[in-house]
Amino acid sequence: MSKTFASDNFSGAHPKVLENMIKINNGHQGAYGTDEYTDLGEKIIIEKLGANKVYFMLNGTGTNITILDSLTNNYGAVICSNMAHIYTHESGAASKVANITLLPVDTTDGKITIDGIKSYLYFKESYHFPRPQVISISQPTEMGAVYTIEELKELTSFAHENGLKVHMDGARISNAAAFLNVSLKEMTYWSGIDALSFGMTKNGIMFGEAAVFFNESAPEDFDYTRKQNLQLQSKMRFISGQYLAILKDDLWLKNARIANENAEYLARQLSEINEIDIVQKPSGNILYVKFPKKINTELQNFMYFYIENEESNMARLVTNFDTLKSEIDSFIEKIKELILK
Repeated sequence: MSKTFASDNFSGAHPKVLENMIKINNGHQGAYGTDEYTDLGEKIIIEKLGANKVYFMLNGTGTNITILDSLTNNYGAVICSNMAHIYTHESGAASKVANITLLPVDTTDGKITIDGIKSYLYFKESYHFPRPQVISISQPTEMGAVYTIEELKELTSFAHENGLKVHMDGARISNAAAFLNVSLKEMTYWSGIDALSFGMTKNGIMFGEAAVFFNESAPEDFDYTRKQNLQLQSKMRFISGQYLAILKDDLWLKNARIANENAEYLARQLSEINEIDIVQKPSGNILYVKFPKKINTELQNFMYFYIENEESNMARLVTNFDTLKSEIDSFIEKIKELILK
């Protein structure tokens, strides 16, 4: 398949990640996280994020659900955006796997507010309702919006004052950090986040995830919860080794900046075409636009992207660390050609 604007999940792994995978493949290492690379991977994440505990996992959905499972009990609930991945794109895993009730807050860009959370707080006072125990946010949101550091601090302070922990779905946290020009530590530990799903598959690694806990919030039995939720990898070095490569010399940041710059460049080029409406400008590597319906099919055949909403004809375009400016230029020329056709 040729390059696409469909998803940053479509891109391959960064060459430096692949090089490290070959390196760590040599010889024998302990299983289930008892290898030297997992030890090093945990240490570098603790250092860069100010974390307390790190656990390597298999995938994003599993990490989200396992963390939330560990932070709630059997009557617990999680407050999230109505656009949150855990609510819309994880096939009911929260309720199926972890017996968690999700309490959605209506949003326009995926960012939940304190006012939106307040409506659920009275649930805590009655055993007739599932008790809110966690607030889950996505950084950036599924609509590409980014919480500022000030917004994160206000949200976490409010949560902690009301006895709630805050989980961050960081599938694209690299892009958010690059956009705000802040460190991963500023965005997580210094902002009061309790637990993070630390994703890098959209930014240069092949597979895997890390569950990261701050402020001694890691449950003592998380090892058991990870195993029960099918997230324990036997040859864990092939996950942790990828994190070693992507975090070394801030490769994660370089990749994210390239993806973000590509999105900005694409948005500028599209904004010069009168027939195109930019719905959501990029705050990272995602932008939402409306093309003339008559060109959708041929344009998707040229360089594939998703139509996010058929009714409103809203398309989602996602750039990658391996997207080239020349590919964006070709996409723009194709649009102009199809409009004039």
